[in-house]
Amino acid sequence: MLNYFWTISPGGMLLAGQGTSQVQIVWTTSGEQWVAVNYSNTAGCYAQNPTTLRVLVHDIPSGLGPVSGPSPVCAGTRGAVYSVTPVPSAMTYNWSMPPGAVIIAGGGTSTVVVDFLPAASSGDIQVNATNICGTGPASPPFPVTVNYSPWAHAGPDTSVCAGTPFTVRTASAFGYGGLLWTTSGLGTLTDATSLSPTYSPATGETGLVILTIVAMGNPPCGNDTSRINLFYGEAAVANAGNKISSCGENQVPILSSAAIHYSSLSWATTGTGTFDDKYVLHPTYFPTSDDVVQGRVRLTLTAYGSALCLPDTNSMLLELAKQAAAYAGMDTAICQGTSLALQNSSAQNYISLNWKTSGSGSFDDAGSLHPIYTPSADDLISGRVYLSLTAVPPSFCSPAKDTLLLVIGPLPRVHAGEDGTACYGANFTVNGATASNYSSYLWTHNGIGILSGTSTLTPVYMPGPQESGLVVITLTANGTGACAGTTADDRLNILIHQALNVSAGPDQSIPYGTSALLSATASGEPGNLLFSWEPASLLIDPAKKQTETVNLTEDVTFYVHVFDSLSGCTGTDNIQVKVGSKPDNEECLVIHNVITPNGDGANDTWIIDCIESFPNNKVEIFNRWGDLVNTFEGYNNGSVAWKGTNLRNELLPDGTYYYVITLKNGRSHTGWVFIRGGKQ
Repeated sequence: MLNYFWTISPGGMLLAGQGTSQVQIVWTTSGEQWVAVNYSNTAGCYAQNPTTLRVLVHDIPSGLGPVSGPSPVCAGTRGAVYSVTPVPSAMTYNWSMPPGAVIIAGGGTSTVVVDFLPAASSGDIQVNATNICGTGPASPPFPVTVNYSPWAHAGPDTSVCAGTPFTVRTASAFGYGGLLWTTSGLGTLTDATSLSPTYSPATGETGLVILTIVAMGNPPCGNDTSRINLFYGEAAVANAGNKISSCGENQVPILSSAAIHYSSLSWATTGTGTFDDKYVLHPTYFPTSDDVVQGRVRLTLTAYGSALCLPDTNSMLLELAKQAAAYAGMDTAICQGTSLALQNSSAQNYISLNWKTSGSGSFDDAGSLHPIYTPSADDLISGRVYLSLTAVPPSFCSPAKDTLLLVIGPLPRVHAGEDGTACYGANFTVNGATASNYSSYLWTHNGIGILSGTSTLTPVYMPGPQESGLVVITLTANGTGACAGTTADDRLNILIHQALNVSAGPDQSIPYGTSALLSATASGEPGNLLFSWEPASLLIDPAKKQTETVNLTEDVTFYVHVFDSLSGCTGTDNIQVKVGSKPDNEECLVIHNVITPNGDGANDTWIIDCIESFPNNKVEIFNRWGDLVNTFEGYNNGSVAWKGTNLRNELLPDGTYYYVITLKNGRSHTGWVFIRGGKQ
């Protein structure tokens, strides 16, 4: 069995286990110590080389000095370094940190690197040392103040009306040591260090203004900023314009109104009138009769601008005066020579009246409502004038004017024609009669005859039996229109001469181929009588009162015409000269001496009895001057017959014509034929 012997350095004390292989030692002195052990066996023999164990004895770490490092710090700071003076024998260092402070490096050492989380709080930092002997006392607390980075919110962007102060109501901030507002505008900022500053814009300032808040952090934290975009909209400005004066219910254009910075407009009235378009800048206002009675209305213009701004209103005064009214009266007519009393005229809302004429007549009082107008001579010639009444109003209204047409009817005028004469038993036709300005006219006479054609201006007076002397014919015309009831008359005188008695003498009978003496008589002055016999070709001198015929071979009726050169009257009579029988067979020829080609079926053609027995005949017709007017070959009373026409088949005038009938044996028959009722 082995026996162990232990020895220790003086810094220790053996408590138990001497002689065994294990001992308990209490070290009382720090530093390097030793312990040795030797053993012996039962024989008492010791080992030649004892075993020595060197032991480093530590003390319990002593208290640490103060911690050094930054304070205050800003929440969120990274890499803050804190340290403590190392102590001997310390094996590790134990750090305690404020909440939210995290050691990211150097843990267990005397120097650590710390991150402060954003939510870190202020607190103390302490550290103690630990070795195998235990843990020493903690260092003195190192207070670390954790400040937070400031946060600021200026509020939402907004818009305001130009000229309106703006106070911030929605700003917020924390973690700041101070506040400061600034502006980009031209206005002023009050309470700039509070959360609710007020910005007062400069005059006329519009557009964008930036308000910026700066939240100043506590050291070592920095600052935070935020801003509001403040938009100043332009305020609408309305100007309704100058006062307007208008007349009656006439439409009123509004032309002097103005507005700026508006998006829409609206007009209103205190009256009952209407606008043609109340949403435009220059509308037209239509007053009502109520507006005119009221005398004035106020027209208000409202201009709507930005939604941020209140609408702007402005009004103007519209003065309304009653329109003057004038009524001259209805168109009328008067008769020539009279005046017109203007009794139907009327006027309203006037201070003076004035009558005027388009003619040259005169008013007895042109300034009165009911004057009398007297036409002038020129008015009468013109036949019409316009009379105008003007009513001048008592205000700015235009004068009212009305006009009537005055027709001046002319008096009826007549002229019965020129005086004349008529021969006994002859009709007298009125010539040269005229009538004007009449509605009807009437012919009258004082004779015993008959006046026909009285509906014309050429009536015919047919004298009564045995009537002669002076007959007065009167034309009376009744006025028309305004001159109805007036008359005008004129007369003409007809001198009817006594009958001119003409006698050709008694009928005669003479032998075949002999002549006859003709003698005419007539009443009247011999020196004024002219005689004319027909047919002239059968007479030696047809212009004498007494004349002789040529040798006659057939019966002839001779006509004598007497012309009184003083009265112009004529008279006619005839005498028949019968010729004895012819000596041969041509006695069957009977040549009629009258033809009446008037289409009545009687004597329309010239008949020569028995001419058909002499078909190879030639008939020639001459006028009183010996001119050939027609000719026929093979005259037969039918297909070849004279109808009182000339060679151009034109009807010949009434009168005596002469013929030459040539038969086949060369013998001729001459004589005359009278046309009555042919061409007039």
